[in-house]
Amino acid sequence: EPHIHELILFLQKLGADIKWAAGLRIEINGVERLRGARHRINPDELEVSGFATLAAATRSEIALRDVEPEYLDAVLLQFSKMGVHFELRDRTVQVLKPSRPYQSFRVQSGLYPKLGSDHLPPFAVLATQATGTSLIHEWLYENRFRYVAELQKMGADCKILDPHRATITGPTPLTGREITSFDIRSGMTLITAALVAEGQSVIANVEHIDRGYEKIDERLRALGADIRRVNQESPASPRPPSARLGRGRGLGRGRARSSHHGHHLHPRQRQHPENLALGFFAVHSDHRHLLGVFSCLPKSGHSLVRSRIFTPHEHRKFLVVA
Repeated sequence: EPHIHELILFLQKLGADIKWAAGLRIEINGVERLRGARHRINPDELEVSGFATLAAATRSEIALRDVEPEYLDAVLLQFSKMGVHFELRDRTVQVLKPSRPYQSFRVQSGLYPKLGSDHLPPFAVLATQATGTSLIHEWLYENRFRYVAELQKMGADCKILDPHRATITGPTPLTGREITSFDIRSGMTLITAALVAEGQSVIANVEHIDRGYEKIDERLRALGADIRRVNQESPASPRPPSARLGRGRGLGRGRARSSHHGHHLHPRQRQHPENLALGFFAVHSDHRHLLGVFSCLPKSGHSLVRSRIFTPHEHRKFLVVA
């Protein structure tokens, strides 16, 4: 997988005697010491896939820059099969407004270079907006469809066939509901669903999303989404903290705001200490398309944020109003 290739390249720069051998084996010979080196970490291909799928599901126009195209073959092939309109130029992927209705599809996880398990959940939201019945096949692991029940609450026509397969029939309008993020990728999936949905949604356990998508509220806000982090002890929310999502003046259907065109976001933006006291995001969208450009973050940025500000039992919420 991409991060294995990158680790080997980095170790080689440090002076390690490590290389790929025949039969997908890695050969390592010990050395007396390693030296320092400079290395640029590749963008997170899962983040690229997640934001590209979000753009397609909300029918927005977003350019993702600083990507590594060689790691996106499976994602872009899947987009082509279902009719997602996109352009790939150098190190930028631009998702465009659809020129025709999305078509149902079969998406299956597998070993690299196929789609990984973490690529699949956001495609489930895209399937709710496609014509026909789509199949999500989690070939590698069992019981990774907890997000499907959350989509069902929002009105998605979903069925879990067995521990590895689920079907989703569309196109189906989604409605805002109180839903729960169970892990990083399902969290991104629910943000996407809430921005597609009509009305307000509340997403609980968004600390998972923060672990995988650094400063996602600020980055989506720069593209036109109305998203804010709300105090954990908000008097309007007597229950444990969560997040509300819905349609308003940001992400979703409608006309894009020209003021967001060309906006750039950069890696390693530091979060402010006051964010430690914040409990959930408020996101508002009125089905206008997101429009803008941002840089995809390296995976190390996620680790920095996780180790710097998040505590094991910290609860957070997102607010999205559509």
